Amino acid sequence: MFAGWGIVFRMQRQGQIFDTEFPECGKEHYQLAFDEFGDDKCYGGPFNNIKCKYEDGDCKNFNTAYPSCNGKDLADLHNVEEELGNGSCNMTFAFEDCEYDGGDCCPYNIH
Repeated sequence: MFAGWGIVFRMQRQGQIFDTEFPECGKEHYQLAFDEFGDDKCYGGPFNNIKCKYEDGDCKNFNTAYPSCNGKDLADLHNVEEELGNGSCNMTFAFEDCEYDGGDCCPYNIH
């Protein structure tokens, strides 16, 4: 019984299970994915794509709100859902696809 769990644990730590479930997601990033997938936070960047099943579903709300705001420039950010529209202009999101940081970087007060 314990030997079976040991094998599963070893395969998980080596990225074999991740590579089986997400074969085109990039096994070299499995440890980062192991830490971030399934935590209900969208980190954007390299995992927010169809190959990685949009971070295994974590980015579905973010992608619905900002369908074009998932480029490679977001790779270093964490929890992009908290970054956009938080009242502070983040220049990483200050472009049209991200709705100018969810409106935070809009220079005019539009009513």
